[in-house]
Formats: sequence, C-alpha cells, structure tokens
Amino acid sequence: MPSRRKRNGRSPVFMRPPSLAADRNHWYRQGAQGISERLARRANERRARRVVLFLGDGMGIPTVTAARIYKGQRLHRESGEEQQLSWDQFPHVSLSRTYGLDVQTSDSANTATAYLCGVKANVETLGVDSQVKSGQCHNDSSAYLTSIMQWAQDAGMWTGIVTTSKVTHATPAGSYAHSGHRDWEGQVPDGCAAEDIAWQLVHRQPGASFKVRRCLFFATAGLVGRICFPDF
Repeated sequence: MPSRRKRNGRSPVFMRPPSLAADRNHWYRQGAQGISERLARRANERRARRVVLFLGDGMGIPTVTAARIYKGQRLHRESGEEQQLSWDQFPHVSLSRTYGLDVQTSDSANTATAYLCGVKANVETLGVDSQVKSGQCHNDSSAYLTSIMQWAQDAGMWTGIVTTSKVTHATPAGSYAHSGHRDWEGQVPDGCAAEDIAWQLVHRQPGASFKVRRCLFFATAGLVGRICFPDF
C-alpha cells in the first residue's frame, strides 16, 4: 500500500510505487511505440466540414503543466508529470508567442485580435490595427480588421460563439467587434461616436449573422433573445 506522510499539516496525494517507470524497458517501449505511430500517420487531405476553435484564457505553459500534474495526481494517483491532456495526443501541435505591439504581457483583447484576425494589435483594443491605442475612440473603418468569422461567413459557413464568460467579453468579442477598449461592452465614453461591443454584436456583421450566440451565464432579461440564444 502506498504511504501517506503529513508535511506542514498537509497530506500529500496518494501515489503508486514507481515500479513501472523505474524499468528502463518501459521507456524504450514507449519511445518505439511513439515512433511507430508517427510513421503510420497519413495526412488527411479531405475538405473540413466544420472548424472549432477552442481558446482557454490565460492558458500558458505553466497553467497547462499544472493541469497535467493535477490530472495525474487526482485521477491516477501518480506524480502527474507522465500524464497527457487531450491535445498532447493531437497529430499536430504547435506553440504561439503572445505579446502586444505596445506591451510584452498582453491581455485577452489584443491576443484575441491576433488569434482571430491574424494581426498584432495594441493592448486592450479589439478588432482594430495599430492605428488605435487603448482608450482611443476610433470610428474610422480603415482601422477595422476582419476576423475568421467573417471569412467563414463569406465562404457560406454558419458561425457562432459559445463562452463561459459574457459574449461581450474581450476573448469572444475579438471575433466580431471593433473597439478602442475592451471594457466598452455596453457603453462608450461621453463624446465618443463609436458603437459599444454589445451593439456591434446585434447590429453589425459578422456578429449579427451568428447562428449561435450562447453565453453560459445568467443574462439580464433585456439581453436574452438579443445577444444570447440559450438553446441551439
């Protein structure tokens, strides 16, 4: 039986004896299996019918590593480092660098713009290029960027967003909004001629043509049916 020893008043997770991992042949077999699987893999050249983009906010390497360890310790009573998350097993995996044009540590707004529009932007701005700085009221469409949602709609595809936050939050809003600040969700500053993010979702493309706009939270009565479609 594995032992449990208290340290500083806390009990560590139960762990199995490392008998399997201590065997060198275990690692040889694991390496050989990985090579065999990759050699047997063939490129899928069929046309994709659906594209689903998942975005975990703040989900950098340290967060993913912690999740992997937590999974191994909680579910398998192992050290956790040897565990794999679902995307660890994807046939193709890559890393992207996140930064803003005017900051090294970016926020959800300009990273969503880069992720969904393909263009680096300034911190706290949404769907606009480098002409627009954070907090700048800018209603000139020359600075507007088009997102993958618009490209998909132009190709005749249905589009939509599902989020655990607000549909006007910076991360999902990067798919449809053009704003000088991520916080202008339902109101812009006095004297600003631009439209707020919620207005753009309802009245402007591509948001107005979304087939799915689901927010997994309790929206106010005035927004249900306009911004959030609970059933789809």
